[in-house]
Amino acid sequence: MVLTLSNREQFREAKSRLIALGIDHQVVGTDPIVFQINTEFSVYRPDDLAEKISDLGQVLAHAEKSPLLDKIQPGHEVVVEGNAFSPIRIKNFAKSIWVAGPCSLDEHNDIFETAAFLKKIGVQILRGGAIKPRTSPHEFQGVGREGYQVLQKAAHANGLACISEALSEDDVSDAVKYLDIIQVGARNMQNFSLLKKLGRSRKPILLKRAPGATLREWALAAEYLLSEGNDKVILCERGVRGLERELRYTLDLAGASFMQHRYGLPVMIDPSHATGLKQILESCTAGAIAMGFAGVMLETHPDPIHAKSDALQALSPQSLAKMAERLMR
Repeated sequence: MVLTLSNREQFREAKSRLIALGIDHQVVGTDPIVFQINTEFSVYRPDDLAEKISDLGQVLAHAEKSPLLDKIQPGHEVVVEGNAFSPIRIKNFAKSIWVAGPCSLDEHNDIFETAAFLKKIGVQILRGGAIKPRTSPHEFQGVGREGYQVLQKAAHANGLACISEALSEDDVSDAVKYLDIIQVGARNMQNFSLLKKLGRSRKPILLKRAPGATLREWALAAEYLLSEGNDKVILCERGVRGLERELRYTLDLAGASFMQHRYGLPVMIDPSHATGLKQILESCTAGAIAMGFAGVMLETHPDPIHAKSDALQALSPQSLAKMAERLMR
């Protein structure tokens, strides 16, 4: 974006206003005075920013890489609808939606029993991994696409919506058929063929941030979904790679807050994957709720020590119930 001042006397006012708005800028012309403004790093959308400085002179906006995302209005909500549950409205700065369930479906987890318990404590969406992307090919890979149907039956029997991951393009047709929300996992955030196919599905999509992705890369992944006509997009922060070794990842609440304010899409927080430690999940969840995020995603398992994936971060039903009692409003 380029701002050309109407007259030189406005220089101090323009400089002061850009600094107050937290806008990265530089002077690239002196007669007339021209400011080059980097909108990519601004918490304001280009249209909003242009309006805030238009009285100073002529504003010329460059073509943006995320024009569809930039048009999403604050307060945008994703409505999850189904015959088996009441509509679930997911948006920022509203009552946080709780998503919970096991990392993966396995024989040690009666998903129907888990769904009934979650409904009782106020959770609205049942999660459960049917197909699991694992770092090693020798680790448990999930029960397969048949798990989608099992998850749906358990959720709908208890008035809950259900969410699980589509790992590849081959999974999409079954995912669309059985799931209420389709998750794009962190490893698939830039699987553009998968994003395009999911964008055409018109199903609500939860897009997780890759652990090495910048905020801009995360935003452009969402743009792929929007470009196919699907604005039912929920962003999910699940931790990025940091310097520490005590935690699984770094829970980037500041980055998630930037996305929440800059683009308007609902943002959920997954503190289970971000921290890998159940002992600090409650404080991270409380922080996410206090910051006005659209929801939180937590892992629970009826028998955590036998969970086939992510046992260290899986809350017992009793621990989750106590957390929900303290934090759920």
